Amino acid sequence: MNGVINNASFPISYKGNRNFPLFGTGLQYQLTHYTQLYGNVSQAYRPYLYANVTPADQLGVIDPNLKDIRGYSA
Repeated sequence: MNGVINNASFPISYKGNRNFPLFGTGLQYQLTHYTQLYGNVSQAYRPYLYANVTPADQLGVIDPNLKDIRGYSA
C-alpha cells in the first residue's frame, strides 16, 4: 500500500492566561491524646490541555465549547 496523508492546519484559539484565586478550608479536632479528626474542602481546577484542542486527524472534531474543569475536593 502506498499513499500520502496530508494533514491540514486548523486555526485553534487557545488562551493560556488564567488568573484567579482558589480557596479552601480545613478543620482539625483532637479527640484523645492519640486520635485526631480532620477534614478539608478546597476548590479544584484543571485547564484543558493543548492536546485536547488539536485534532489528531482529518476526521477528528473538537468541541468548540470546551472549557476548563472546575470543581471541589473534600
